[in-house]
Amino acid sequence: MELIRVALRAYYDTHRAFPDRKSTEGLQNSTWGAAQKWLRGRGLTFRGLLGMAAWREHTSAEFEWSVDVIYAAACVFIAKHGRWPTSKDGSMAELGGRTWGRANGWLRGQGLTLATVAFAMNRGEDRQGLTPRRPARSQAL
Repeated sequence: MELIRVALRAYYDTHRAFPDRKSTEGLQNSTWGAAQKWLRGRGLTFRGLLGMAAWREHTSAEFEWSVDVIYAAACVFIAKHGRWPTSKDGSMAELGGRTWGRANGWLRGQGLTLATVAFAMNRGEDRQGLTPRRPARSQAL
């Protein structure tokens, strides 16, 4: 268990997010999904293994949302996965470790969605066509 905790801490410190199930980064001869299953069999989770203090620090850190930040993260996502992100996709380092669901939630507060940003991008529009209906404000999420 200590080996998993050390590897998880190193991964979390590097990426500011928990690993996905298929990733093997930091583990030898196993996936993070197998490690997570082993931990669950013992009543533990990644968050529990690192301690709730690390999770609170991660989720309370200031993050400046903007259409440009989300657009740039989407471009990285597209380059990696070959498709546009949805609100069900996981966390992303370019979003400060936050999820696409949170990005979509912020966009909704601005009168936009991931789908409207994708539609504008597919039509060849630049970010200038994606002006939020309300003035952007900083949100600590």
